[in-house]
Amino acid sequence: MSEKFTLKYRDIAEAEFEGLSAVDSTFSSMDMSGSKFYNLNLTGAKLHDLNFSKAHFKSLNLKSTLFEDVEFERARFGCCEECDEKGGLCVRMPSVIFDSVDMNGATLNHCNLDGSTMTDIKANNVRLYDIDFDGSECSGINMVESKIRCTNLFGANISNSNLTNATLEHCDIDGMTIDGVNVKEAIEFYKAGRK
Repeated sequence: MSEKFTLKYRDIAEAEFEGLSAVDSTFSSMDMSGSKFYNLNLTGAKLHDLNFSKAHFKSLNLKSTLFEDVEFERARFGCCEECDEKGGLCVRMPSVIFDSVDMNGATLNHCNLDGSTMTDIKANNVRLYDIDFDGSECSGINMVESKIRCTNLFGANISNSNLTNATLEHCDIDGMTIDGVNVKEAIEFYKAGRK
């Protein structure tokens, strides 16, 4: 059963939320730091000025959800036993919108972010594993010293961003360009020259 909620100005830090369906709901000005979120459906929800620092998210549907002025510092997304067993994606966030979000030190595992829009994101020292960014639009992303592994970047557009000392390993980079240079071709050229 799905209910529509409008919640604001609450301090519910370190709470546990499980089995909630709040499609198209609105949440604003809340401290939910350290909370745990399991098996939730927040499709189309609007979340503004929330603190999810050190929160843990597993088995979620956040399709087309708007996150604006939200803090996810050191938050963890995924992973659940069911996803590990089936090889699926634990947190479903296709077409999600992140605007002015702090994700410094966050960890994302087994997440679907295809078709998402990300603007003005602090994501330094982030850990991404098995993420689907297919067709995502990212601008103004700071991912200094981040680690990205086994991630699909096909069709993603990352512009005006800082990836200083970021590491990409075992990622799908077909068609990826940096300043107009095809990354896969540049790597092959570099490796051929080292032989």
